Amino acid sequence: RSRERLKKQASCFSMVSSRLSRFIYASISTLQLILRQAESTPDSPAVSDGMVTISYRQLAEQARQRAAQMAKDGIEEGMVVPLKAVPSYSFVADILAIWLVGAAYMPIAPDEPESRRRKMMADIKGKRVSAAYVIYTSGSTGEPNGVVVSHRALLNLVHFIRHEWQLSAHSRIACHASLTFDASVEDLFPVLTVGGTLFMVHDEVRRNIPQLEQFVNQHHITGGCYTPSLGLILAER
Repeated sequence: RSRERLKKQASCFSMVSSRLSRFIYASISTLQLILRQAESTPDSPAVSDGMVTISYRQLAEQARQRAAQMAKDGIEEGMVVPLKAVPSYSFVADILAIWLVGAAYMPIAPDEPESRRRKMMADIKGKRVSAAYVIYTSGSTGEPNGVVVSHRALLNLVHFIRHEWQLSAHSRIACHASLTFDASVEDLFPVLTVGGTLFMVHDEVRRNIPQLEQFVNQHHITGGCYTPSLGLILAER
């Protein structure tokens, strides 16, 4: 059954843009959905990064503690907060913390070229947005271009993925895409709103198909947003 789901989810890139408009939600945020889930299933495993697995209760506690520290450090509502994009439970907890203080996160790869990093940091300096995250693409000219994604748009995507992937508390989703790539959002948040488990895939694993296949089998992964070619390879093996 999981193989069939992998086949279906392999085509997620082409489906999203054409069918997302059917799902419009605005009454509650993705953050609130995740925190509600933490109240409903506090002891269920929420995020695993290969080293540590934390429960929904621990995820919510970590987020609130980090949010309090961020507020003390001067992070305010509307700010864009740069966040080192390392696949770990801390990355997820930091995102929730940033949302708790009313800010937006901006993922930055650990190996981001210095010139690109400086451009990104200069762009957000002193700016205020009302958004979930800001993500940078290379742009047609090669210059990094920031895209601001609203909480409403994110929530819309979350509900779409929940519906299309038939997510449940039994879902085990591998976040395979680079955390600086917009597709990672499809893996990161929807599963945490239904009580499933998110597995963070490290770079050395996601770049090696045999290791990635071993990861999928070892952790009984039920899905994730893979490129069509990779998803089909994993589904057929």
